[in-house]
Amino acid sequence: MKAAHNHIIIIMEYIEANLHESLSIERIAEQFNLSPSTLQRRFKKQYKVPMHKFILQQRMDKAMEMLKEGSHSIADVRLNVGYHDPANFTTAFIKYFHVSPSHVSKSPNDTE
Repeated sequence: MKAAHNHIIIIMEYIEANLHESLSIERIAEQFNLSPSTLQRRFKKQYKVPMHKFILQQRMDKAMEMLKEGSHSIADVRLNVGYHDPANFTTAFIKYFHVSPSHVSKSPNDTE
């Protein structure tokens, strides 16, 4: 069981390092030679949260952190957390934080 725990930690680190990528459960499972259902089951058992929610949480937390720094435009932030469509990013951000990215951003050159 310890090996499964370590495997999930490595997967979690992979997710955190690749937030800018399109991260589907199927793609991650394939990357680590697991079935999607096994991956999801192990991840949820270890972290008590479904993997898709963990990915969203990581993306939104990183976006908030970058926006608060003030040195990144909203466009840079959304690309860094894996959103290519501005509307999808804004919708997800508002749903997660109940505030728009432009309200949080300290960057003077934001137009999104």
